[in-house]
Amino acid sequence: MLIDSADAAADAAGMAFVKHWQQRVPYWWLMYSRRKRRLVAFYQGNCPPPGLVVEAAHPDELLERMSREAQALWRSPASQTPQPHSSMESSPGPGEGAGS
Repeated sequence: MLIDSADAAADAAGMAFVKHWQQRVPYWWLMYSRRKRRLVAFYQGNCPPPGLVVEAAHPDELLERMSREAQALWRSPASQTPQPHSSMESSPGPGEGAGS
């Protein structure tokens, strides 16, 4: 199957986003789905089954949903790590001290 230039550009932008943000959000595993042309984030912190997977078409939407979904998870009674952080870029993950 041939890929048109718009799809190739979307693929390049999605993969660049993942490469840039992966080190900035340590409790998330990021990927770009070429099949769906969407960004996907898997939360790797402590959470009840079935886990937390966030999907979005645009980077800003993904980051906003990651923050909202994780904070909701941390506030839930089932959570064992009620330590939400306000900035995904610079704060430690749940259960991790600032000096870790």
